[in-house]
Amino acid sequence: MASYEAFYAGSEGSSYPFEKPYGGFTGPGAYHASVSDIAYPTDPLTANQLKKVSDKISTGAKTIEVSGLGLMGGGPMKHLASIPRQHWKEIDRLRKLTGVDLTFHGPLVESTGFSRGNWSEDQRVEAQKQMEASVELAQQMNSEDKTKGVVMTFHTNNGLPEVKRRVVVGRNEDGSPKEEVVQMALINERTGRIVNLPTPHQDYFEHGEDRKIHDMKEVERKLKKLNEEEWKRQIETVFINNTRVNRELIETLSSTKKIDDSIKEMAPGSKTGIFEAYKLYDKDYDSYSKGIEKLRQTNPSGASLINQGVSNLHNAAFFIQESYDQLKELYNEAFEKAEKDNKKVAKDKLESYRVGLVASMERFKKDKSNFVELQEKITQGTKLLRDPDIQPEIYRPLEKFAIDKGSDTFSGVALHAWRNAKKQGLAPGIISIENPPAGMSGLTRADELKELIKQSRSKFIDKAVKSEKEGGAGRERF
Repeated sequence: MASYEAFYAGSEGSSYPFEKPYGGFTGPGAYHASVSDIAYPTDPLTANQLKKVSDKISTGAKTIEVSGLGLMGGGPMKHLASIPRQHWKEIDRLRKLTGVDLTFHGPLVESTGFSRGNWSEDQRVEAQKQMEASVELAQQMNSEDKTKGVVMTFHTNNGLPEVKRRVVVGRNEDGSPKEEVVQMALINERTGRIVNLPTPHQDYFEHGEDRKIHDMKEVERKLKKLNEEEWKRQIETVFINNTRVNRELIETLSSTKKIDDSIKEMAPGSKTGIFEAYKLYDKDYDSYSKGIEKLRQTNPSGASLINQGVSNLHNAAFFIQESYDQLKELYNEAFEKAEKDNKKVAKDKLESYRVGLVASMERFKKDKSNFVELQEKITQGTKLLRDPDIQPEIYRPLEKFAIDKGSDTFSGVALHAWRNAKKQGLAPGIISIENPPAGMSGLTRADELKELIKQSRSKFIDKAVKSEKEGGAGRERF
């Protein structure tokens, strides 16, 4: 049998429940809410929220959560978009007539920007816009109150993979569960790709057992090793294509004497050398083709020899272009990391190398015989990118990344709520961050939620101060 004495009357002088410090589950200082603060949600499967609010009021409920969850399909905003705008004003009128408190549950969006196995900043910005649009609707339900405002709830995420998988392996001395991390998610920030840190395993080669992944020093060691190996593999693809150039050049140069004699026969008085033939092939293929056909009538083997040499150089040009493009991507990744970490020495080294590489590439474009110089420059680049000071952190823990991006979104939504309320003459309300059940997705545990809120508050303050200094004009840029 329930007893009303077990319910806590609320915080003294506070506008919101649950603000008194936690005091256990029993006794005078217990952490309980007033019955009137227990909210009843409306049906998240219908757009007729006006009727559902009215139905809940008729039960005697004093606090009602208006649902904008969007569980009907068609995207997170389909539900809210189906609610007539006049209904929000009518819901506000019902609130004033009956004296109930209204809260709002926003649509299920992925605040971090993760979608379909990958992350992108565009997806994060789109999620923020959807949350901002729902905040504007929710603020209309509280037209009179200029201080408190509506509590607007959003999930920490909606589909983010679990950042750390933990299992209970026993109990600590104080009786609390002893957990062990058995899997950790990582993200390649540049590509948005998410992978898992290799799980612990037996090292049979060294006849030793891998240390557990929950040991943070071991996590750092594994992550560092993974980043080094991944970076090394990417550099190796550049190196492999660059060495293919050698193979094509050696095969061509081994027949130089025979090729020169054939070129003299094909075009008497012209410059000899397979590189000259390749220039003609590259710049004026029709003239090259006619000359080869003419030579084929008198010297078929010579024509085939020239064709083979030109084909080899064409392959070499393809491989050197491929290795150049790959090197450029790795360079950009390394430079971006050096710039982000403010590594001046690394940036200077990379910039100095870039100037020389670009110059070599320009000379190669003008003179296709300039294979060797460009190839040597690319080889120099593969050596430079192996420098520990230059090597970027390809993968980083998904937990830190998701909190960083999620706090970008929540701080931006809070800033928009503040601006819109100021513009409409309303109270901005409170952005409430709710965690889905632990283990179902990422950012669901108390420590993760605490850090997300902490960073969101800090970023909101920075953005709000900056906005005020700039006169509040324009929209925050991200």
